[in-house]
Amino acid sequence: MTLLTAFIRSVGKLEELVIASDSRLSGNGQRTDHAQKVFTLPRTDALFAFAGDTQYAYPLMMQMISAIEASEFSSERRLPLGFLLADTLRVFQQSYDAIHGFPAGYTSPMDPPDNFF
Repeated sequence: MTLLTAFIRSVGKLEELVIASDSRLSGNGQRTDHAQKVFTLPRTDALFAFAGDTQYAYPLMMQMISAIEASEFSSERRLPLGFLLADTLRVFQQSYDAIHGFPAGYTSPMDPPDNFF
């Protein structure tokens, strides 16, 4: 189970956004601690966090971050966040559709992704 919290902290006259999560990764029956689950995006006006099976989440995150870095329109924040969401969903679907090398008898991933972003 992933735990994530976000709140606004007041320090004198200043306010800051604080975001924190647990650090356990899991997938394929394995677990590891001390891993990052919250990431700043190259465009500096958004963060990205995930919950669920790491086998799907990490590659999708890396694809999304690379796609933002590769687009000046997106990385310079000229692309509104709503459009970024649509682009992210497209990148995620293309990445999922590109999965191959299934075990004998399977034509698609054995288990559907169980992730939240």
